[in-house]
Amino acid sequence: MLSTLLRLLPMAEKVIDRRSSLSILRSICIERGIARVTDLETTLAMPVPDERSYCLPVALLSKVLKSKPHSLKIVLEEGKVNLGYDGSILSFKGGQVDDFPELPTGKFKPMGMWHRDVFQALSGQAQSCGTDALKPALKGVHTDIAGGQMTLCATDSHVLRIQNGLDVNKAKPFSGIIPTGPLGLLTRLARGHTKIGLSDSHLSFALPGDVTMYVRLIDEVYPDVKSVVPTEFTGEVVLDKDKVLTLIKAAKPFADKQTKLSIWAIEREGGTLKVENMEEDLSWTAPIPLSQFRGESIRIAFDLGLFERALKSQQSPMVRWKYVSPNAGTVLKEEGEEWQSGAVTVVMPVRIKEEENAKQRGDRVAAAA
Repeated sequence: MLSTLLRLLPMAEKVIDRRSSLSILRSICIERGIARVTDLETTLAMPVPDERSYCLPVALLSKVLKSKPHSLKIVLEEGKVNLGYDGSILSFKGGQVDDFPELPTGKFKPMGMWHRDVFQALSGQAQSCGTDALKPALKGVHTDIAGGQMTLCATDSHVLRIQNGLDVNKAKPFSGIIPTGPLGLLTRLARGHTKIGLSDSHLSFALPGDVTMYVRLIDEVYPDVKSVVPTEFTGEVVLDKDKVLTLIKAAKPFADKQTKLSIWAIEREGGTLKVENMEEDLSWTAPIPLSQFRGESIRIAFDLGLFERALKSQQSPMVRWKYVSPNAGTVLKEEGEEWQSGAVTVVMPVRIKEEENAKQRGDRVAAAA
């Protein structure tokens, strides 16, 4: 039992919600030869060599196992659990097994196999998901499988990241929202190809070591993201990611602390980044390193932090930036054949004042004349 608990505890510590008002959820439940732990969204289950029924608080078990005991004996008395290890006995009142949530019920249909790369892609999408409790659909990654190809969407309403073209071979069609919470642990635990099951409310993942993870799908309607992804563009440039990130870092101290407003002017002759702080009556301007300008010039505004996050999500050192207008979503894509992952990031701009838009249109007319 000691070796089993040593293997289970690190996983349990990643799942339990220490902030939960339900103390029973901070325990491992042992019942009928199965240990389970849950935060109601994610559930881990694994067989244990014990057919008895009791609960072990994770915090107490962690303190015991940190002493690196050579053996562990669990003795049950009426209303109490006794842990005997290396001459010591820890006695405590165990929680009621009947109060612990049951394993997800319902029939799980086989969904095929997902490769570890899929879990890494899912985990990578998590940074683009929302955290607003009033928008629960955005707190997960929308996952769609059709024709052996998987598409992942994640957004917080300001930045949208779409990952296309993930090969899942003979995996069954699926569409649902996977919460971000379990994705990090799932990525660490998954090895090779993982068997997936689907019930009306959960996905199941058969992990190494006879561990099964159950993940409750988010039962909400995902927004129509296709409507905000531009398909035609008025201009584009290529950015050196590291150089532009360095530029953003230099601009941050001078930006408005509330709005983080930044104005990006992209022209054939070059580009400039400008931030202002009206409260301190200052402005900061610097040239933007860019190349391969094509199409029309643009003057467009972003929340500096959001644009930085979107740029950091790109894997390639060079990034292609395509735009339509100051008021439409702008697209960042990885540049270079070795970086063609099918990922697209859309950043929503901040609307520039109408007089600035008018000035931009006037400049275009003058240039054309």
